[in-house]
Amino acid sequence: MLPILLALLACNSSAPEGDAHDHADHADQAADALVLSLDGSAKWKMDAHTRKVMAKTRETIHGADTSNVQALQGLGAVLQRQLDKLIEGCTMDGPAHDELHVFLMAWIPKVDALKKATGAKTGQVTVDEMMAMLDKYDEFFE
Repeated sequence: MLPILLALLACNSSAPEGDAHDHADHADQAADALVLSLDGSAKWKMDAHTRKVMAKTRETIHGADTSNVQALQGLGAVLQRQLDKLIEGCTMDGPAHDELHVFLMAWIPKVDALKKATGAKTGQVTVDEMMAMLDKYDEFFE
C-alpha cells in the first residue's frame, strides 16, 4: 500500500496541467506495487466470463479517446459498467478467485479516479497506470 501511496504523491506535483512531464515511470510504479502471485509456476485460470469481460476491458481502454476530461470521465463510466458486469457474473471460487480480488482491489480505485478526473493530464496518468496494470494482469492470469 505504501508504494502505491508514494507513487501517487510523487505524481501529484505542482506542475501545471499542461506540463509535458513524463508519467510513464509512475504508471510502472503503480503496476509494480500490485503484488500478485502465480499458481505455483503457472498463471491463474480465469473462468470464461472473466476472460470475456477482461478482454472487453482491454479493448475499451486501448481504443478509448483520452483527449479531454469529458472523454476520460466517460471512459471511467464505461469501465465501471464492465467492472460491475465482471462482479455480477463471477462464478469463480478458491485461490484463483482470491488472486483476482487482489487485482481488483487495486483496479477499483483507478476506475473511481478516472470517473472523477478533473484534468486531462491526471486522467491520462490514471489511464497509463491502468494499462500497465492490465499488462501485469496478463503476467498472472489467463
